[in-house]
This record gives sequence, C-alpha cells and structure tokens, in this order.
Amino acid sequence: MGGILKHTRPGRLRPFLAIVMLFALAGCAGSSSSSGPGDLVDEITRAVYQDDYARTVLHFDDAAKATVTRASLGDLSDRMHRLGSYSGLGQKAADPDKMRYVYELRFDRGTATAELRIDGDGKVGAYRVLF
Repeated sequence: MGGILKHTRPGRLRPFLAIVMLFALAGCAGSSSSSGPGDLVDEITRAVYQDDYARTVLHFDDAAKATVTRASLGDLSDRMHRLGSYSGLGQKAADPDKMRYVYELRFDRGTATAELRIDGDGKVGAYRVLF
C-alpha cells in the first residue's frame, strides 16, 4: 500500500533511499492550504527541503511514520540543497484516472522530478524524487 521514495542519478535506477510518504488528503484539505496534487507535492517538497521531520510526517499514518528516519530525510534534504534554493514546481504529466502525477522541481542550479501517486483511499501512496 505504501510507496517508496527513490532518488536516483541520471542513468541509474537503483534506489538511493526509501521513505514511504502517506498522508490523508482529507486531513490536509481541512488543516492546510493543500487543494490538489501539485499543492501536495509542493508541501512535501518544502518540508523535506527544510529537513523538517515533524512537518514532513504530520499527516502520515503510523505505518508511514515508522519508515521515515531523520537520517534518511536529512540525506534527501542535503541532495536537494546541492541544487540550490527551491523555487517551485511545474506539472510534467498527469493521469487522473490512475491518480498519478509527475512534477518538475525547480532549483537555482537544476531540477529534479517528483512522482506522486494517490491511492484509492485518498492518501498519497508514493512520492519519489529522481535526480
């Protein structure tokens, strides 16, 4: 049911680390400014970039929280910081029927790709960052 967050270097598909990112869309809609997949990706990305464990896992279920470590979160944040300041995102692809979305994450010195999958229960089933 969970998704694996992977970030890879171009040409390599092996996972760098795994973080399952799950949180309820309904909970976010009622308690934050998130209103769609792009807002969710942006919210997660900003929390990861800021190495903010509490904000990153705020809406996660217990199983997802158990998979996120401060070390793995810090590692991903460090990789993002190597690309410079995070300046936002743009949608690259969407398949609403399958609840899958792809976004380009924009930084001062480059980009990364974020993939989002929302499961049938309205939770984020996967958030992957590819470098």
